[in-house]
Amino acid sequence: VGVDASQITNAVSGIAAMQSIVLTGSDAQDISSFLSSGGGAQPIPTTGEEIYAIKCAACHGPGGTGGSDGDIIGASLNDIQDAMNNVSEMQSIPLTNGEAQALENYLSNNDDDD
Repeated sequence: VGVDASQITNAVSGIAAMQSIVLTGSDAQDISSFLSSGGGAQPIPTTGEEIYAIKCAACHGPGGTGGSDGDIIGASLNDIQDAMNNVSEMQSIPLTNGEAQALENYLSNNDDDD
């Protein structure tokens, strides 16, 4: 919610798992308008587990255990912020400092389960 058509287009073209999706400029604008109108809005995730499920699981697997982009169990806040800033596929994913901290807590708790 709150992303514009260019952000949608960049996400689709910049994330390997999404590159098979073909969007025209008007498709991206329609998606942006739909989301901005509140259509399809989901509750805002508040826990690290919810944030992970929405923003990370598609590439990093359930609970940080792998997936197409590898295991991230136990990732530190610095690791998360570094990846968000420097991994091109992750730069279009909005993540607040509070969400990054919640992710670190969630991934650290999963590390304890080993």
